[in-house]
Amino acid sequence: MDEIVRLCLPYLTPQDMCMVRCTCSELQDMKVSWHGHSIDFKLDGSVSATSWLHKNIESMHTLNLTMSTTMPRKTLQDVMERGRNLTHLTINSKDSQELPALPPKLQQLDVRKCSKLRTLPALPPTLRWLHCGAVEELPKLPESLIELRIGCSSVEQLPALPEGLQRLTTYECCALTELPELPKSLAFLDCSYCVSLAALPPLAHTGITQLVCSDCWLLEALPDMPDSLEELEAYSLPQLIRLPRLPEDTLKKLCISNTAICYLPDSLPLLEALSCGDTRIPRLPALPSCRVLYINGCVQLQQLPEQLPAGLTRLGCSNSPLQRLPAQLPAGLETLDCSECSVLQQLPAQLPAGVTYLDCSGCSALQRLPAQLPAGLETLNCSGCSALQSLPAQLPPKLQRLAVNSCTALQQLPELPATLCMFDVYGCSRLQQLPDISKCPLVHDVELSGCDALKKVRLGGFSLLLGSGA
Repeated sequence: MDEIVRLCLPYLTPQDMCMVRCTCSELQDMKVSWHGHSIDFKLDGSVSATSWLHKNIESMHTLNLTMSTTMPRKTLQDVMERGRNLTHLTINSKDSQELPALPPKLQQLDVRKCSKLRTLPALPPTLRWLHCGAVEELPKLPESLIELRIGCSSVEQLPALPEGLQRLTTYECCALTELPELPKSLAFLDCSYCVSLAALPPLAHTGITQLVCSDCWLLEALPDMPDSLEELEAYSLPQLIRLPRLPEDTLKKLCISNTAICYLPDSLPLLEALSCGDTRIPRLPALPSCRVLYINGCVQLQQLPEQLPAGLTRLGCSNSPLQRLPAQLPAGLETLDCSECSVLQQLPAQLPAGVTYLDCSGCSALQRLPAQLPAGLETLNCSGCSALQSLPAQLPPKLQRLAVNSCTALQQLPELPATLCMFDVYGCSRLQQLPDISKCPLVHDVELSGCDALKKVRLGGFSLLLGSGA
């Protein structure tokens, strides 16, 4: 047996070894060094699995432990006592309500998938990362901790935070009513979906670069931001009516969609991404560095500046009262979404050459598209454009997705490119003839319902006559 084991071991991965059923005395007594390996082990309650882990855990540093059954407390305690060298421990269990004492050298603990866990044991002074969910109360946090990530719907308050903490996530802590004082070292805070949180603590003294506080429905105001802030995500805060002081020299991303905010700062010189959809802002500030701009649903914004940021690559202005777009859009624009702009009558005569995505669906007043669309356009959606009478005579050669469904004024279509894989045309009640689709690599059926005037469908060298209508 010893010779067989020596021959096989070089070819076994740690995962293979963990799946060995230890039924013979030689294997049960075998010990292997797992230093440098990350071990995924399923503790199923069998004697062989428990015995193997008990003998080998001493040499492990990283262990991902899945417990498929409820383990006796003493059994698990005995195993953990031998795991004195563990530095990274992940435990997955649907049944465990408590854990034994933790290894003394532990640096990272992840118990997010312990759905019935209500308490944690004392945390070792070496712990640097703690990720947990479902617990009702946290123990004292060690000064060594640099990241705390919790998603505990029952936690009402947090213990004092260590002075060296750098990242704090309290995602979906629905019962949490307040946050403790934040340390100066904090660089990241995510308290989104903390629906009972009525206010944030002071932030100006911290080193926060990224703040996420979205869907905190009770928040009425935000504190002044630190000069280090680079990203602020504060969308879906229905009671937020104004922004705090923002650092103009560092802020690169601002997301405030679905708030009651009416005004933005006059200038945000370094901002690269702005999302302010469904707000009441009447005008945009100067945004010289902006690359991504989403103003969807801004009902007070009736026109865009004639000169949009030169580096803009994505523009979303759907569901807004815009009557027109700037005559010349930024040369680097790649994505344009002006869907559901019901009073928009026309697009610029020439779109930037790099546009690959154009969505003007639901623009019921739009009468025509530019005579020549960008050659690299891959998606064209003009469904529901009830005033649109025709498409350009030649469609882009790289077009992959075309939607003209419910274009009730459309009477004919141009030839379709051989790259087209998605084609929606149903509800075109005046369409009389369908172009040849036989060479298109379509990935789904072409639905013709509602195309009541359609008389002919071309298929290669043949035509399918539909009589009085489809």
